[in-house]
This record gives sequence, structure tokens and C-alpha cells, in this order.
Amino acid sequence: MNIKISASIILIFIFSFNVYSRKLMLSRDYYKPIIDKQCWFKIQPLAQILKNNITVQCYKCLEKIPYNFKPFPPSNLYPHQGLCSDCFILNIPNGRAQGKEGNVFVNGLIIDEMIWQGLFQPLVIIPKISEDKIIKISGRVAVIAQPLYEYYFHWIQDILGRLALIEMHGIEYDYIYVPCAKKFMKEALELWGIDSTKIIIPDDENFCIQADELIVPSYVVNRNQGFNKYAGFHQNLLTTQYVSQKLIKAAQDRNIDTSRFCKRIFVSRKDAPKRKILNEDEIFKLFEAKGFISYELSKLSVAEQIMLFNQAEMVVGEHGAGMTNCLFCKSGTKVIEIFQELIDSGPWWITQVMGLNYSCIKTVKVDADYFAHFTLKAEIYTKAWKSNRYVSIEEVKKVIEKL
Repeated sequence: MNIKISASIILIFIFSFNVYSRKLMLSRDYYKPIIDKQCWFKIQPLAQILKNNITVQCYKCLEKIPYNFKPFPPSNLYPHQGLCSDCFILNIPNGRAQGKEGNVFVNGLIIDEMIWQGLFQPLVIIPKISEDKIIKISGRVAVIAQPLYEYYFHWIQDILGRLALIEMHGIEYDYIYVPCAKKFMKEALELWGIDSTKIIIPDDENFCIQADELIVPSYVVNRNQGFNKYAGFHQNLLTTQYVSQKLIKAAQDRNIDTSRFCKRIFVSRKDAPKRKILNEDEIFKLFEAKGFISYELSKLSVAEQIMLFNQAEMVVGEHGAGMTNCLFCKSGTKVIEIFQELIDSGPWWITQVMGLNYSCIKTVKVDADYFAHFTLKAEIYTKAWKSNRYVSIEEVKKVIEKL
């Protein structure tokens, strides 16, 4: 059953990057009273919901996992030692899921621990759906939709990571609830083995279902470290490894001819909508002399990207979605990431979890305090995140001399 419903009113949550609104978005104390007084739903901690709703069940799946990696080269402020958050799975009879980001309701309550990164602002705009507009689903629905689903990195690491959590513990379901508009989303779910007729696709924030049972895995991103922390987005070690192994096996079963791929990969950003390398051709020529071939990953299927990276000996690329595919590299693969004033340790985290040899090219000054002072530097960060830039040839040459 492939469910799609269009709505006349589409509510779009847009991250506001001006200093004032970002400060408020991070303020639990500011938004919690507004929700309590003005919204049609309430927020409760999981422990209280479990106490008051004895039919709701919580299964503890993964304990906190210690990690001890090599330091993140751009900044020693980023934690390379610590604990990954524990993970759980909820079974909610007659539970409701709403919107593209998969907000889950238990008798008009939102679970505090299921508020992504503790951000309350998006909740304020959630509309109340009349009973006659709610789609009733017979069976068990796994809800894996969440914020940032539209980005390749978060789709592979977070969305599929939650699906991995369910599968790792042998929990069965009849349907999955997740947006699936982009080509890579459909391809990834197909590789996973999901029947397209079993996907419930929320089209907008007015889309709402009520199922006999909702299966809701916790977020696999570290809940202890959010936007205003140095950690960035760190996923659970075990779900990360599971996703890697699952998709590599599925891609290998496609019998893709990897002899056409070079073992030295230069990840181009010519096909990227933002943050292009303005002197990419000049940069690539230096790597080309060392045996690299440039690839625009949007021209490859997800399975082809997986096999391209899986057979690689060395990967060079600017920070971006394409570097997510380092998840599929073999242990020991050398990865060189190009930074352009953008601090995000996501790709580094993947390389550490998967045992890769990571280094980076810092092309401009790096603002190591970004996550600690997000509210004060949001506009600067946003500009850097979107801007096309030149990469320092001299910095690149220093790295190439060592290859």
C-alpha cells in the first residue's frame, strides 16, 4: 500500500539563521511554556508516559557505547573520547504519526526524548488534524521519518540507522512511515529490501495516520550532543556499521562492474547546488597527476556510489554529502577531506567508526568555537555553508607532496 495525500495548506519549517530567532530556537525554557499554553498537545518525559499508559512498551536495545578515536584535526575541542547514547524502541498501540518529520503522538502527548536534538521551535507550527482526516492503518507501522531527512548524509546515517535498529533486534512491521521523494531515498530503500508498496509517504504537515501499532525507534544520533555542542552529529557505532554492511552486501549483489572505477577518487562538487570549489579544475589537475579520477556522484546510482567507494584506496573530497559514502570504504582507506570554513565532524566520525585513515586540508581559517557559540555566529556559518569558495593551492600542494 503506497499512501500519498496532497493538502491545500503546506507548512514548511525553515531554519531561521538570524541571531535572535536562532537563540530562541535553542531555548527550551522559551518554547516549552508556549507549547503548554497554546498548542493542542502536551509534552511529557518518556518515563511519565510509560507510567500513565501501560499499553505503551519500551525496549532498551543498545547500552551506552564508549568510543576512543584519534582527535579531529581541525579542532581538539571536538570530543574524540566519550559515550554514544543508549537506544530504545517504542511500541505504541493506536499511536499517531504526523508530518514529514514523523512527529509521534501518544494520546495527544509528544514524548520529550523524541524531540530531535531538543529543538522545540518546530513543534509550535504542528497543526491539529480533525478525526475524519486521520488515515487509519491496520497493522504495525515503523516510523523512521525525522528532521533533516532530505539530506543524503542524514538519510543514510540517521534514517537508515533507525531502520537498522529495528532490524538488529528482529522487530517485525508491516509498513514504514518515511518521506521518499528523492531518487536516492527510493534507491536506498530498494537496496535495503523494502517493498515500495509498504512505504507510507507523508506529503505535508497535514498528513496524519493512526495505526494499530506504531514501532518507533529512538534517534541513533547522540542525544547528548546537539547543535550547541562541539560534537556535531555523531551516530551510534553499531547502527553505523550495520548500515554499512547491509548496503555493501546489497550493492555487491547487483554485480556492478567495478573495473571501470579508479581506486583514487576525487569527489567533484560541480553538480552541487552550493559550496562549489571555484578553482576545482585547477585543484583536480594536481590530483590527476597522482592518478586520481574525478566523479560527480549525482550521475551514479546509490549502488554504484557504494561500490565506487568500496573499491577505493584513496578518497579526496570537499566536506559535503558525497563524503557520506566513506561509510562504504574498506578499513584502512585513506580519506582526505577539504574544509572551507565549515566545521562539522560528520564525515570524520564515519572514518573513525569504520577504521579509515583520515586527514584534512584546512583551506581557510576554521572557527572551532562554532558549535559552542552558535547563536552568535549563525549568520557567519550560514554564509560559509552556502558560499562558493577558492581552495588554497599552496595548502593542496603540501598534501599532494606526501602522496
